[in-house]
Amino acid sequence: MFWKKNMLFFKKRDKNGTERKLLVVPEKFREQLKTFCHESTAAHLGAEKTKDALFKTFFWPNCYSDVEQFVKTCDYCQRVGKPRDKKKAPLKTVPVIAEIFTKLNVDACGPLPVSTSGIKYIIIVICMSSKYPDTIPTPNLCSTTVVDALLPIFSRLGFPRELQTDQGTSFMSVLTTEFLDKFGIRVVRSSVRHSQSNPVERMHRTLKRILRVLCLEAGADWEKILPNALFAYRTVIHDSTGFSPAELVHGRNFRTPMMLLYENLTEQCVEENSVVTYVFELMNRMKQCQELAIENMQKTEESEKLCLKSSLVKEEDEEILINKTQVRAFLGLAGYYRRYIPEFSVIAAPLTDLLKGRSRKSTVDWNSSCQNAFEELKTRISKNSVLYSPDFTKPFIIQCDASNLGIGVVLSQVCENKEHPIMFLSKKLSLAEQKYSTTEKECAAIIFAVQKLKCYLDGHQKFVIQTDHNPLFWLEKILGLIQDFYVGP
Repeated sequence: MFWKKNMLFFKKRDKNGTERKLLVVPEKFREQLKTFCHESTAAHLGAEKTKDALFKTFFWPNCYSDVEQFVKTCDYCQRVGKPRDKKKAPLKTVPVIAEIFTKLNVDACGPLPVSTSGIKYIIIVICMSSKYPDTIPTPNLCSTTVVDALLPIFSRLGFPRELQTDQGTSFMSVLTTEFLDKFGIRVVRSSVRHSQSNPVERMHRTLKRILRVLCLEAGADWEKILPNALFAYRTVIHDSTGFSPAELVHGRNFRTPMMLLYENLTEQCVEENSVVTYVFELMNRMKQCQELAIENMQKTEESEKLCLKSSLVKEEDEEILINKTQVRAFLGLAGYYRRYIPEFSVIAAPLTDLLKGRSRKSTVDWNSSCQNAFEELKTRISKNSVLYSPDFTKPFIIQCDASNLGIGVVLSQVCENKEHPIMFLSKKLSLAEQKYSTTEKECAAIIFAVQKLKCYLDGHQKFVIQTDHNPLFWLEKILGLIQDFYVGP
């Protein structure tokens, strides 16, 4: 610490090696400063974001615990609440994208309460490299509205090489598809009923919470508060990159109210440099930020790879599950990816059998079949996904099969004279279903597949069912006999 102009400063070094001079705040001003950095333009973000924003310029003893306690007792934050995260390991790591604005993710948020100007939806776009968000409020989600919303966003961020959307009708319409194709934008579709495949969905929750808190504080018209919410999100540090989105896009963070307060208190003057000096400093700073952000994202990926091993216990150099709690935890994690594992139910049958009965005995009878199923599921989860995105202009192929234990289904399509899988489905048969005849089991597999894949099959071209034991002929014959019985003499 050191004194300068009758003010006490504390030296701190950032991750990128920059030394900061933090102003030590007297005790009588700390409560006002905590209110200033958490409310209003700070948008009532969480404890970590509030600490990142505050301690770039200010400091005092026990400041971290003081801010955490202040955020936990915030009246508006407690009214709105914050849903708990359910952390799950990803199917595979997302590649780190070095160049900003080359890949964008877009989605629609709403319907929200109608604003004074008739707006009830938000088109949200996020850069996957810098996590920089941009939004356009819209009154509806028709194709023309979506295209009109994307144009001003692209005018600010540039036209990306790749754009990821869900399979909503406004994003899959002919108008939107041709618009993106004309500008050379490759479109990637998210999986059906799997919102985790599009990171914009996580932004929806954050943005809605910020708007709810700001509406409680400033008024009910959320459309006028939306720029404040975006400003707060862009200026706080993102967990995966270690930098704020503004720093990765502009080379330095925005001048926030906290920074303005710090400059007024310290009477800090901005040094004037030549244009050449500024450009070279900006290039060096952005390059350094980019390298550190990529390094932080790679570290995040490495930590996510270890999530799968969190519920395992090592015993004699062999990983086993020793109680029902661990078996449930592993099956819950593996079941999250069951659509990507052929015959999942059949493979996991020895593990699910361990959970049978009402006994609350903590230990389980681990045997060789359980170990084989356990190792097989770990191997299947660790493999790269081979699934392809569906093309709704081509017919689908449904392959069904049934065994004594379960049902397996594969949804596929033929592209470039080669059949590609789109989704795997499976189901373990109940004790009553296991007593079915072979043909009845195959027929039950067809019914299960058509019901589960209804979102793919409805309203599209004819689809092909591939099965054995002639279950469709058997079903047609049974229906014919029933019709003759009721209609005949």
